[in-house]
Amino acid sequence: MSDKILSHKNYSGSIEVSLEDGCLHGEILFINDLVSYESETVGGLQAAFEEAVDSYLDKCRREGLEPDKACSGTFNVRLSPELHRHASVAAARQGQSLNDFVKDCISKGVSDKGNGPSSGRQPSHLHPVVVKPHRGK
Repeated sequence: MSDKILSHKNYSGSIEVSLEDGCLHGEILFINDLVSYESETVGGLQAAFEEAVDSYLDKCRREGLEPDKACSGTFNVRLSPELHRHASVAAARQGQSLNDFVKDCISKGVSDKGNGPSSGRQPSHLHPVVVKPHRGK
């Protein structure tokens, strides 16, 4: 485990701590559904995450659903005015629009982590929610 994100079969999962329940828990990130997992140990959390991903993919396959969340391709970025100006100047120096400059920067940043456009993940469509509740008291 690294970067505070779990990974399995090109899926990512969060890592959260519940002091109240005395356990670790998380959910599969960047999917249309809510799929959670939990454990009392770090190693157990990785195993629970992997089982949740495998179960989720199996359910989607059985029901003919696409498991990934489609991204629209647009989002807002909040910057300080100073950083906005520096980015605009850097883009102009390279003969690019600010949008193209930001796309290039993000593309370089994610390709270094193995999550770029060549990672094989494809966008999909909305479908019903699968819920695995957290252990409660």
